Amino acid sequence: MGLTIAGFIRNGVVDTICTGVYSYLLRYHVADNLARALPFDATQSTMMGIKQLYGVTCIGGCAFLLLLMLWHVQPVHSTLKHLPYWNVIGRRMRKELKANQ
Repeated sequence: MGLTIAGFIRNGVVDTICTGVYSYLLRYHVADNLARALPFDATQSTMMGIKQLYGVTCIGGCAFLLLLMLWHVQPVHSTLKHLPYWNVIGRRMRKELKANQ
């Protein structure tokens, strides 16, 4: 059930947001490449915009993977917020529900 909900969130919300952001950035880069009066036609400008977005995405992905690899290194782990386990969250919720009743 958890995987189904995660799939709904990923496919419904995140995919829509990412598609919108990428399409906006691609339109921006294509128009920017054409406005610079570079010797490109529309197809080459589109390919150059895709190349630029791919590079930025790769750099962001590498930075995220580096963060994951360094997660258990003490300075990185102590500066990032500690995420509680699910059983701790459940205990806190039960405690708050009992206090509200």
